Amino acid sequence: MYAAHKKDINRHKSFHPLTYRNLSKVEQRQQEEEAKKKSAKERKEELRHDQEQRRYDDLILAASADSVSGQLAKFRQVENIFAAEGKKANASSSAPSVKDELASIASPLVRSGALAFKKEDTEHDGDEKTEGRKRGREVAVGLPVGGDGSAVDGPREGKKTVTGFISTSNAAQLRKELDKLQKERHDPLRRIEQFQNHTVAAEAKRRELGTGAALVSNSVDTEKDAIRSRIQELIQMKRQK
Repeated sequence: MYAAHKKDINRHKSFHPLTYRNLSKVEQRQQEEEAKKKSAKERKEELRHDQEQRRYDDLILAASADSVSGQLAKFRQVENIFAAEGKKANASSSAPSVKDELASIASPLVRSGALAFKKEDTEHDGDEKTEGRKRGREVAVGLPVGGDGSAVDGPREGKKTVTGFISTSNAAQLRKELDKLQKERHDPLRRIEQFQNHTVAAEAKRRELGTGAALVSNSVDTEKDAIRSRIQELIQMKRQK
């Protein structure tokens, strides 16, 4: 009986829930669930941080009278949107790009020297394309263009071109300036200094107004005294007659 029982155990050993294969599957599923939970937690924290940042920027836009900080807050919101879109694009583009494939194909030809003349032609074509784009942009802006296609020097007002590009270093510099402005605005020592300056200025203005009123009253009193003294002199002269 014992042997038969042992034989049954050996027969169904591959289907036992504690075999190595089943344990590895269970561990893999547990790792996948932990990774999903971790990613969901990180996403939740990121959304909460973005929401708090958005509320902070909305408060800056609503309560700040400074146009620079308002523009920086708007720029931060737009930058967060473009950063999220960039993350999605990087996640979706997992395959190698066409540019890398072309570079890998053309590298032996470039080493052998077969594409030397083609490279010069492409550079010339690129120069022509850039000149055509510049000419089209100048015509669109309204600048006078000469016969050879070059822009003629005209008024400087029409030469303002706005591009939406900003580098990461400029973005970091703008963030530093924004943080510096916010720290200076909310600094308690700076607020105390501003209050003291405001108090001193108000007191100086009050004293100046007081001295001006005193001078006016003194001048009025002197005029009254002069009139009274003149009246007294006239009365005495009349009595003597």
